[in-house]
Amino acid sequence: MKKYFFALAYSFLQPLVAKRIHYPPLLENIAPSITFRDGEVDALSTKDLIQLLGESCVPGSIDIGFGCNDVEYIDTMVITLPAYSGCTFTIVYKKYECSAGGLFDYTMGDFQVLSHNCSAFSTALNGSYVTGAASFNAFVENFELAIYNQIQSNIIASYVPVGTYACLQGLFFNIIFIKASCYKRCIIEFSNGYASYMKIACGSDCCERHTRVCRNSLGALYIETLNAPAYPPSCDNPPSFPGNMLLSRCIRETACSYSCPDE
Repeated sequence: MKKYFFALAYSFLQPLVAKRIHYPPLLENIAPSITFRDGEVDALSTKDLIQLLGESCVPGSIDIGFGCNDVEYIDTMVITLPAYSGCTFTIVYKKYECSAGGLFDYTMGDFQVLSHNCSAFSTALNGSYVTGAASFNAFVENFELAIYNQIQSNIIASYVPVGTYACLQGLFFNIIFIKASCYKRCIIEFSNGYASYMKIACGSDCCERHTRVCRNSLGALYIETLNAPAYPPSCDNPPSFPGNMLLSRCIRETACSYSCPDE
């Protein structure tokens, strides 16, 4: 399977240079509480969640020439989804921003659900797991696609206002999602009965979703998305994570399975 990139976006033609990411010290040990409608329960460690996603899939830097401003973060975003009216999902992910020559790259690693206040999601999540592996995988894939699309919409709304990134001038805003090509998932339950899940990278292969954004002569958004799947897929057993306290909270666990789009 060939790997597709956008020919007009110079940054997409350059190699992604992977190296160990050094987290800002103040972000490294954040352990926010999970808040639900009926009060505050439990806590997840941001660092432990991020570790499970597979560090090798987010490059520490990208070489697109002089003038690139490379800043790495662990960031959070609050997401709402039409399928879960009245609910909010707080997600955590790694990202960096890089700009040069009229181009802007927003590169982010895969997300974990840090918290939510949604009993309907917990019920659906548990129900899909009990029904069987095929039902659970379909539920999770649909949920994650909805999250990715909402993340992308939020980023575009924040970074590409009217009057910026004119297509005719060759100015593009590039969003690059990088994720492991294979995951296993653990369901965790909290003391008030709510449930969520964690992703654990299996193997070291990565796949990407590239979105190029600009505005046409009328100011309307032009958005093009292509996938660059890892092929052939590899689903090796995940590495050991000594000291990761979240893994002890896993009450249900899936096998490793390939999870990248194939286009």
